[in-house]
Amino acid sequence: MTTKMVRLRSSDGQELEVMEEAIAAASKTIKDTLEKGGAADGAIPVPGVIGRVLSHVLEYVNRHFSDPGAAADPFDHIPNFDDPFKAFDALVQNRSIAPVRKAL
Repeated sequence: MTTKMVRLRSSDGQELEVMEEAIAAASKTIKDTLEKGGAADGAIPVPGVIGRVLSHVLEYVNRHFSDPGAAADPFDHIPNFDDPFKAFDALVQNRSIAPVRKAL
């Protein structure tokens, strides 16, 4: 059985591949785009997301959505895997709030 891959294009033009089944399970927007035939040039644009961030998102998607049976395993140590993503998310949130805090 071959795994169908989908290309996503970040806002800065970087193209990354992810398994179609995994990204469709993780994103209703991309699932709807795929059901409508995908992108004309083969890569689905993800506006507002730069390549570095998109690569982290796809790493998360691959880990959590590529094997539905693995996520149901009670012995899977997903929280340990998620820690870097939580830290990255906190960093991004703090950076976006800092200019607002200075203005107040």
